[in-house]
Amino acid sequence: MTAAKVSLVILTYNSERHLPALLSSIQKQTYQPIEVIVVDNASQDGTVAWLEQQTILPDIQLIRNPQNDWFARGNNLGMQAAHGEYIYICNDDIVLTTTTIERLVRRLEQSPANALVGGKMLKLIEGKPSHVIDSAGLVMYRSGRAVNRGEQEADTGQYDLAQPIFGITGAGMLLRRSALTTIQHQPGEWFDNDFVAYKEDIDLSWRLRNAGYAVWYEPSAIIYHARTMQQTSLASRPDKSSLIRALSYRNHLWLLCKNLTALELVKRLPWLLPYECAKLAYACLCEWSTLRILPQTVVGIPRMLHKRYVRH
Repeated sequence: MTAAKVSLVILTYNSERHLPALLSSIQKQTYQPIEVIVVDNASQDGTVAWLEQQTILPDIQLIRNPQNDWFARGNNLGMQAAHGEYIYICNDDIVLTTTTIERLVRRLEQSPANALVGGKMLKLIEGKPSHVIDSAGLVMYRSGRAVNRGEQEADTGQYDLAQPIFGITGAGMLLRRSALTTIQHQPGEWFDNDFVAYKEDIDLSWRLRNAGYAVWYEPSAIIYHARTMQQTSLASRPDKSSLIRALSYRNHLWLLCKNLTALELVKRLPWLLPYECAKLAYACLCEWSTLRILPQTVVGIPRMLHKRYVRH
């Protein structure tokens, strides 16, 4: 049997309702073989039982995590078990089109400098594919704010150009293992474990770019995403849990500490400073619960500075 060049890592938590569609889409990929690893973060529904009984992909490697380690540690655990030269991080609530992996691999293999590739992600709405964009890659403004390019726009072909881009959403990203090894904080820590959840994909993308690697957006690789987590727009913030808001605020400051050089900081300061002041003012007026994470954020800054990738 040919060894799989691609390892696909799925992190699950109470994911039973999403998995049949995802696994079926993996089974139909034109690119084969694919090593599939599922890390279950202590689901309390029927996820584990369903995975043990399903016959769509009988060779899945199931890792039962006794606790919910959230996104960073959970995915790192799956990546540690992977054998492939390339690793695809895959949210539990996405569906791949038949050529997704093939097209992503083709782009990655165009140059050894290509370390991270993502496709055009469209929304699954009530379980059905739509023409609404979820993410056409991550872009970063001069203020240091990173967003999903095109999110909520109708897909009319405006993002159909394959091109280098700042980053790729962690919902679906293909990574070169050898590049990951050069930027790991310690063996087995590719996503920053301190982040726990939120903005780890921005951090990983930025670290790869800082190390001299290329990050690519490949629009011919189509993925559909249900995005079961809450939206990230300001309008929806009251609906997000206080923990999510706090982690997002903390991790944003940490990734700036880890990745901004002194020169970049000076260049961005006219936009970054007003943005950060506005965020702090909003938290003081409307989100007091977020302020409770500030002491932890400040205490963690020396650790983030220690993790900075030294460029060669």
